[in-house]
Amino acid sequence: MKNILFVMLVVLIFFNIKAQSEKFLLGNKSYFKENNKWYTSNFKTDGKFEVNTRSITVKLKNESLVENLNKLNKKFDIKILRKNILGYIDLELPENSDFISMYNSFVSEGIFEKVEVNSFGELLSAPNDPSFSYQYHLNHATRPDINALEGWDLSNNKGTGVIVAVIDEPIFYNHIELFNNKWTNLGYDFVEMDEDPRPDYIYENHGTHVAGIIAARTNNGVGVAGVAGGWGTALQGAQIMALRVIKKDNPDSSIIYSDAVDDAILYAAFNRVKIINMSFKVEELTAISDALAFAYDRGCLLVAAAGNDPSATEPYFPARNENVIAVAGLTWKFWDHLGNTGNKIEIAAPGEDIFSTTYSGAGYGLMTGTSQAAPQVSGTAALLFSDYELINFDVRNILKKTAVTNFSTYTALKFGSGLLKVDRALEYAYNLPEKPTININAPIGSHPTISWGAVPGVDYYKIYRSEPNKRLSLFFVEATDATSWIDNYVIVGSPKTSQFNYCYRVTSVSGDYESAVSNEVSCKSNSIWKESADRTNNVSYKYELSDNYPNPFNPITKIKYSLKEKGLVQVKVYNVLGQAVAVLVNEVKAEGEHFVNFNPGNLPSGIYVYTILCNNFVATKKMVFLK
Repeated sequence: MKNILFVMLVVLIFFNIKAQSEKFLLGNKSYFKENNKWYTSNFKTDGKFEVNTRSITVKLKNESLVENLNKLNKKFDIKILRKNILGYIDLELPENSDFISMYNSFVSEGIFEKVEVNSFGELLSAPNDPSFSYQYHLNHATRPDINALEGWDLSNNKGTGVIVAVIDEPIFYNHIELFNNKWTNLGYDFVEMDEDPRPDYIYENHGTHVAGIIAARTNNGVGVAGVAGGWGTALQGAQIMALRVIKKDNPDSSIIYSDAVDDAILYAAFNRVKIINMSFKVEELTAISDALAFAYDRGCLLVAAAGNDPSATEPYFPARNENVIAVAGLTWKFWDHLGNTGNKIEIAAPGEDIFSTTYSGAGYGLMTGTSQAAPQVSGTAALLFSDYELINFDVRNILKKTAVTNFSTYTALKFGSGLLKVDRALEYAYNLPEKPTININAPIGSHPTISWGAVPGVDYYKIYRSEPNKRLSLFFVEATDATSWIDNYVIVGSPKTSQFNYCYRVTSVSGDYESAVSNEVSCKSNSIWKESADRTNNVSYKYELSDNYPNPFNPITKIKYSLKEKGLVQVKVYNVLGQAVAVLVNEVKAEGEHFVNFNPGNLPSGIYVYTILCNNFVATKKMVFLK
């Protein structure tokens, strides 16, 4: 009996050790094995992603270390797949190599700023059997629709001249609805690494479906209409650039190569793309976040599907990135939300049973998901860009200002600013007040002064300042009826030695209408919020929660907090009834200073309280939101 018990104990210990060995941390990410496959789990709401065990992305600390990388690649028989302008290098590991030991080897070299194991993402829609052959999402009396029919009457160019990148599966450009609306050079296949981003497999319908929602030729007497599909033979409509990062070689699953997503984003940014549509989810990787910031700063409007998980309280990545419009979906049967919720949802569009172009079958089909809602926003943005002189910041504001909330299931956490309306967006753009032309006076050592000529007939002006070194990440700082403004929070530094660059723009406001932003002016500085940014590694931090800025605010305010030690941080916002209305931070943060933005969306004006909890530190502050 004792022998049997001893054997059982040994077996239990063996399996416990084996289970522990197949679940571990690499860096700050958790990895585990299921059914002979490796997965990584996200600390937010994205669930798990299958690990691409042959793909690691690195970024050297500086270019002088490239020879060290070459030696490593030769030692381990590693192939360089891609290198982009931001310094990220995608590496292909040999077959049957151990990605864990490879990762550890790269980290131990000490020559890399970033080392990340890549994974496979997921599409955010599913095909259905056709049940009707009309596109209710464009115009319908009782179902949720975007009023495209009324909007086309207000559009002179109907999307013509605007390039929209669709990062997705390949696109079937020979489709009669898309043949004349393709980008001149088609795009790029980042899976096969060639310039032919067209389908290889009959199952690859998702990209073609998304492209049709945006730019299927309209009023041509054939099939379906795209939101920005031009008009018959008179107007071409938007041009679709296909950027393939997904392979679907069987009916049951798709492979999304996360290591290719950042390169696709940069390809679009360098080829005059106005809009990038992303109807998928991937793991939140630094390389992709940096590429999104780069593209937004070059003027690209970034649009992504929020996700289809009703239990998720935050959009998937890349939709939750601060530079991206997170698009939720509505069902037509119950006018309810399709999936992910949260205060980062920006706008919504119909997402259930959307009829559009496909590669296989009869060339048309139904799909459901936020994958289908996002391209409706992209198409509407193309109409705005084609008709008016706007930047991405303007279009983003117009889409949010003109969405509607007059349906019974609306809440801000489900639908953000509300249901997209094409006609309201175009009508708003048509009535924009004249924008001011601004100048800057920025003597070194003083505060910059922004000035402009008076615009006839406007009520007041709104001043926007950028995040440091992010020229189009603009935040409202103050309103005034004067024609000049001094930024007392920035001290001008030397153009040669200062590390921060602040950009300014001004809008004019008349009634409910706010103009497009003015021209850009900028100055250099070594300060952030009146504080020196010249810090050393020996600086000592304390626990602190600062006053938000600006306060009062509309539409966004910034909250700064400092941590004496690393710990789990929770920053929450409450209304005056003590009800939690937003969770801004819920993750482990390092020692030091941190910032988080709060955008109340459609929450009512009033006083709100924000709190921080970290280790044993608790603090509370008040702020005022004014619409």
